[in-house]
Amino acid sequence: MATDCVPCHFDYEEEKLLPFLPPYYQGWLLREHATLKAHGYPAAEVIAHAEREMPIFARYCPPALVAEVEADHRRFHPTLEHYAGLGLNAPTKAIA
Repeated sequence: MATDCVPCHFDYEEEKLLPFLPPYYQGWLLREHATLKAHGYPAAEVIAHAEREMPIFARYCPPALVAEVEADHRRFHPTLEHYAGLGLNAPTKAIA
């Protein structure tokens, strides 16, 4: 199931993937999401976060869930790159 915004995507990860992670990575993911939210979802930081989390997800989570997250990342990436290039926060509404 694809999500349509960064906050929705984070919610999806926390609901569907978090339970598969060891406690250390559960805490890490929740802290990263909270920090990004507190900072307004800076696009460059959201991209960096996605790059950090994927190897963790690939190691611990079911492949079908990892594929869904990867699909969202691919779909969101052009928009996030554009916003990051402008030094902006990621949009928090629908990303096509």
